[in-house]
Amino acid sequence: MGKFLIYILSLIIYLGLSTNLKTTGGDHSTLLTTEDYPTISHLSPLEIILIGKGQSGLFIKSYHHKYKIVTASREPYVIVAKVSKLLWKMHEGHLGLTVFSRDEKTKEEGRTPTIPGLAFIGNLSYGYWEVQEDGTEVWEFSQSYQGSEDLDLHEELGHGKYRVTKQLFRLAETNQKEGTVFYGARQEFGPDGSVTNLWTEVKTPARRKRATFIEHLKKLFTLPKAKA
Repeated sequence: MGKFLIYILSLIIYLGLSTNLKTTGGDHSTLLTTEDYPTISHLSPLEIILIGKGQSGLFIKSYHHKYKIVTASREPYVIVAKVSKLLWKMHEGHLGLTVFSRDEKTKEEGRTPTIPGLAFIGNLSYGYWEVQEDGTEVWEFSQSYQGSEDLDLHEELGHGKYRVTKQLFRLAETNQKEGTVFYGARQEFGPDGSVTNLWTEVKTPARRKRATFIEHLKKLFTLPKAKA
């Protein structure tokens, strides 16, 4: 009986470790840190948007991020990467935000989470400021970058029908320079943002009750029911 219990415990430990060591199916098998963001893509303009997160492993936790990579030079794509616990905690409330960007002209890198699109908005190579009837200026991407089957930046950046005003853009720029996380003037972006919540690509992890050790045992081993 003692050997059987040791066998069961050894098996559980093995399963806990193997779950943690499984690959995520993404492009990065090693732990990703903030220093690795620039190496994901060397193109510019560049936006790396956090669109999902999760964790796995029974005894040793493994942390994962899902990123959308948006640039004008190729079709946007998604990667899933293992990240350090520090990075996972750092971006705990940043779903739907750009966590890294690179400006096309200056090559300046933005590392403070902010609303998606700053690397493109204001660059007249990609769009223009349109004046509304009330005098408000809103950003519209040029025809080549919106409503196209190949690339629609309004959709790819999670804006949908929402339009960024010049005032909001300036405010976002200021927050980026000051190193302040920016969710929008009215918190339109982020996990609880009205705009982000309409973006189907962003997956907010469901809060699950932490399973007990006994519950894990029940999942791994199903004992036969006693016959009446």
